[in-house]
This record gives sequence, C-alpha cells and structure tokens, in this order.
Amino acid sequence: ITSSDTISTRKNEEFIYTASAIDLNGNELFYIFNNYPSWLSATDSILTGNVPSTASDTSFTLLVSDGELKDSIKVIITVYEPSLVSTLTIPSHFQLSENYPNPFNPTTNIKIELPLKTNLELIIYDINGKLVQELYNGQLNAGVYILTWNATNFPSGIYFIRCKSNRFNHVVKCTLLK
Repeated sequence: ITSSDTISTRKNEEFIYTASAIDLNGNELFYIFNNYPSWLSATDSILTGNVPSTASDTSFTLLVSDGELKDSIKVIITVYEPSLVSTLTIPSHFQLSENYPNPFNPTTNIKIELPLKTNLELIIYDINGKLVQELYNGQLNAGVYILTWNATNFPSGIYFIRCKSNRFNHVVKCTLLK
C-alpha cells in the first residue's frame, strides 16, 4: 500500500482520499474501505465526502487485495476548525490576501479579513476554471481568519482561490509545485 496512513482536513471542507498500491506481479487490485465515518462514501479506490461541522478526529481501515494476498492499514483523519487569528481588531474592509507560501507544496495559508459578520464562500478552481474544492461555505463573524488548503491530492499547476460574499468577491492566483 503506497497511499498515506494520515490525512488532515477541515470542517465544512470536501474530503478526498485516493488509495494506491503496487502489485509487483501486475495483478488487478481491489480496494475495500472499512469502518469509515457515515459522512464519507467509497467508490473503487476513492473515499469522498463533505466534512460536517460536527466532525471530529476519526479513522478507517483500508484493505487492498489481489484476490490471493491482502494488506491493510489504519488511516487516521485529523479534523481541524478554520483558524481564527483575531476578532479583537476588526478590519476596516474586506480583504483576501495572497496565499503563503506561494508556490507551495502541499499546504498553503489563506488570510481573509472581514469587517462584519458575513456568509462566505472560499473556493479553489483549477487553471481551466473547474471547481476543485470548496474550502469554506458558511457564516463567519467579523475578524481575521487564516484557512489552510491541503492540496496533497491535487496535481502541480496553477489554481485560483476565490473569496465570495454578498459584499465582496476577489480572486488570487497560486501555484502548487510538487
């Protein structure tokens, strides 16, 4: 099994885990996910779902078999909250700062400043304009926030981070280099 045994995600974020393994004899491999949380669903070698706001750290078992031999690992999922930097100093205007680091591998931080309570969407698009991940969609109080995008499961390339609310819409470009 070559896929990771640990993965981190944030509440209200799309979760994607792609299992991978190598069979030295070239046999077809079968992937089975056991004991995964109810907010996830399994298809072939992929486990996906939206992390609910009530989610906590959890785990599942990945079993890989070629029909004769099998191997398994326990995969730990660590669930984080969007990190609040400060609500003591209320910003004077909406702002989406350039992500840092940029270029990055595999995580980058995204700073958002909100002068008032607002519904906010933070969405990642690929170079073709295809939505690849919704990092946050919900209401946030006024303050300064830093959210982290973990792009472990995405290929190298140029991506666009869009921050949208009913009073603000801004896009920044970032580069994932693996």
